[in-house]
Amino acid sequence: MCIRDSSMVAWNWVANAGTTASNGNGSISSTVQANTTAGFSIVQYTGTGSAATVGHGLSKKIDWMIIKELGNSNGWIVSHKGLTSQATYSVNLSNSNAEYSDAGTYYWNNAAPTNKVFSIATDSAVNRSSGTYVAYCWHSVPGFSRFSHYFGNGSVGANTFVYTGFKPSWILFRATDAEPWYIWDNARNPINMNQTVNNLLRTNNAGGDVNETGGGVLAMSNGFKIIGDSGWHGTNAQRYIYSAFAEHPWIGDGTSPVPAK
Repeated sequence: MCIRDSSMVAWNWVANAGTTASNGNGSISSTVQANTTAGFSIVQYTGTGSAATVGHGLSKKIDWMIIKELGNSNGWIVSHKGLTSQATYSVNLSNSNAEYSDAGTYYWNNAAPTNKVFSIATDSAVNRSSGTYVAYCWHSVPGFSRFSHYFGNGSVGANTFVYTGFKPSWILFRATDAEPWYIWDNARNPINMNQTVNNLLRTNNAGGDVNETGGGVLAMSNGFKIIGDSGWHGTNAQRYIYSAFAEHPWIGDGTSPVPAK
């Protein structure tokens, strides 16, 4: 999932080899490229400016979705299962603002995604009349991916353990208050495998690796530990959302289940 040279890193998800299909499950027709085994789809649709639903081509409710209008400077609007409510809250991949509680009115039409569609309201960031949009959609697949949240415990010694059911190779996470997004992975630098993480990337920062202090992220065989109590990852009672993918998937991206031994 990660490609690395001396200065670049890329993370890639397999959809459907470029093969698309028309989807009429929503009130707006969409064009979908879906990998249902991996719980991932790419959806394109044209906005109407009126509240609507859009088919996503997956068999389960979406846990994580990112929407962007093509050719427009609007940010990347994020729906995530781990937010206070997926029907009424959002965050933006392009900034570090706190979760937005009016998203139900502006973005999601006060409706969480279902196993067939996601809902959009009338804001131009998700539904401008005649605007062209792309939505990247995921749902959790046991042994391959997990999208949820955890709460920090504010303790340096009693580390927070986050269960995923697999050893993560890639984690995107952030607090739901005004904190940046962070990307942890096991490919860019061996230090990412240690308890003190110094090489994190931010989605809302055009710079390179970011050095953070006060602890780190430690990958475990069935999840990850939050080491420390800093605001970027471990403040007591603070909600943190995360999206994680497995180092060795049991099922998902073109793989078959692997029985335990």
